[in-house]
Parts: sequence; structure tokens; C-alpha cells
Amino acid sequence: FMLAFEAQNTDLEMQPMAELRVFLKTIFLLLIVLVTLSETISTGDDADVQVGVITPTHYNIDLILDPRSSTYEGVVEIMFNTTNNVMNIIQLHASSETINVTSAISNFEDACNITGYTKEYEFLTIICPLGPDENKDDSLVVRFQGKYTTDNKKGLYKGTYTEGGQEYVLLASQSTNSAARGAFPCFDQPEMKATFDVYITHPGDYRVLGNTVVKKQYAVGSNQIQTQLETTPEMSTYLLSFIVSKLA
Repeated sequence: FMLAFEAQNTDLEMQPMAELRVFLKTIFLLLIVLVTLSETISTGDDADVQVGVITPTHYNIDLILDPRSSTYEGVVEIMFNTTNNVMNIIQLHASSETINVTSAISNFEDACNITGYTKEYEFLTIICPLGPDENKDDSLVVRFQGKYTTDNKKGLYKGTYTEGGQEYVLLASQSTNSAARGAFPCFDQPEMKATFDVYITHPGDYRVLGNTVVKKQYAVGSNQIQTQLETTPEMSTYLLSFIVSKLA
């Protein structure tokens, strides 16, 4: 459920709203195609870490995005299985520049300890009371606070454009190699593919455009909507893409 927008320096003020919608959607879809073609690129020296030991199968990603804020709240549930007898230590990718993990729970009941961070590989080390069960699917639920980026490098980008003399905000995930870890904790290696369900809570006058079409929408508060996207095909984390704006 990670990414998809390059900041544009062109003057948008003179473009009609309809043309701007087409422009953003075209850029979004082109970037998805480009990153799909580059899917075999390695994420770096850590590319083989945990591959073949832990196999993620599905992500449920729940984000609360407020364009007026500099931060956002998120919960990611990762379903996975193990192909070898592993210890009770799980390492997730999470960028320390944008992600602050506040809690982790394994199999919906056991609180885990967040014990360390390896800056070189952007690995967050989580120790759970019991190791994963080799004979069944396991889950890890991680709560975190994220910070929007403004330099368009990694994570969730927050940018602005001007239309009719008024400034608008858009939020976009990045479609670049190893960038998903800047948006949410994950197994951010191309080989570790999974399916994704994405839930985004946002202001009612904003819309969500993603890898898949909108499945459902719910009113969750005063002028707040939760948009659920259809489940994605199995894919790498860095291919997960979405834009939240008034133009989507």
C-alpha cells in the first residue's frame, strides 16, 4: 500500500483547473510506469537482509493526513510468514528523518520493545515476547508519527501550487527506490513483495488518487472522510503510490 510525484517548478497559476487535473494525473501515471520498469534495482548493501527468512504477504496501511499540519499519524499492520526458524527480533526499514515509531504489537496482543536503530541501513530493531510461528501467518502492528518532506526526496511530500491567486496544498508519496521507508515502516526491499490495502483519512474537500481505484469512502468526523483503495496486486513497497489533493 508506497512513490509518485516530482515537484514542478512551472507556473500553474495561469492553467485552468481542468488542465491542471490532467497534468497531475499524467505525471502520476508516468511515474508509476517508470518505477515499474526499474523494479529490479537493488536498495543497497542491505538488499539481502531478511530475504528468504521473513516473507511479508500483506500490508494494511492507515494514514490520517492533514494538509494544514507538518506531521501525520499512521498505523501499519504487516502480515508475514517465516521460511526458517527465526528469533524474536524483527528489523523494519524506517527513515529516522521522517518516521517516529511509538509502539509495536505482535499478533494483536503482545507488546514489543523498540530497542535500536541502525542508521546505515535505516533499520528499526523490534524485539517481541515470542518469535514468529513458522507454522502460521504472523502479524506486526506498528503505530507511528510521520513528518512531511518538502525537499521531494523520501516519504510523503507536501507541496503547494497556485490557482486563481489562491494557494493549495497537495500531498504525494514518492516513487523512488527505497523511499517507502520514509512514509511508513516496512520491509523496504524489492524482493519482499506483498499486497496492500490503503486507508487514508483526509479533509472532505480533498480527493485520493492511487495505484488502484477507490473502493469505499466513510464519513469519520466533521468534514473528514476515510478513503479506502482497492487491494493492490503483489508488488514491491516502493511502487505504492498516491496523491491527496483537491485535483485528484
